[in-house]
Amino acid sequence: MSTQTVDYSALIDALDSRQNGESNKFLDGLTSRTCDFLQATMDASRQDAEDAVQEGFLMAYEKFIHDELKEEKFFYKYLLTCCRNAYLKIIGYEDRSHDEPEHIFRGMISPHKQIANLLNKDRQQVLQACLEKLKPEEQEFITYLLNNPDKSTKEISKHTGLSESNVRVKKSRIIDDLSYCAQKKMEQ
Repeated sequence: MSTQTVDYSALIDALDSRQNGESNKFLDGLTSRTCDFLQATMDASRQDAEDAVQEGFLMAYEKFIHDELKEEKFFYKYLLTCCRNAYLKIIGYEDRSHDEPEHIFRGMISPHKQIANLLNKDRQQVLQACLEKLKPEEQEFITYLLNNPDKSTKEISKHTGLSESNVRVKKSRIIDDLSYCAQKKMEQ
């Protein structure tokens, strides 16, 4: 998850005075945070989230430049609504015009799944950090295993040039190292 904070009043000021360089600095954090929001609450893929955020920001910016949206709290709330609607449009929920309350929640996932998505993302970040601590040949070995989960020990042995016994030992040691690293990082 993005932990960067964004000062929306500074963004509004930068947009209002047309300071492109200054507003781009704020938009990087805002874009990342909004993509994270769509991934966590709507189960969007990263690509779909980025597309929806771009489209949503264009809609919000149009409102802003026509002086219909000046307060930062309304800007971000409106931006989230635009991004959510853009995402729903991307995935094919075009007809949201009827008054049934169910249409509001149609694309959203349950709070339990939202938490699971956030935990999975956190775990992936921990795993990535632990993988980076491995030696390059260990990284290559375990990455091959992760990318080819259906390969037998014999097939891995042929691919790596190691004996089947050495494949099992190396795999076990690397998994132990990753488990230890992940445990330490989760305790922090």
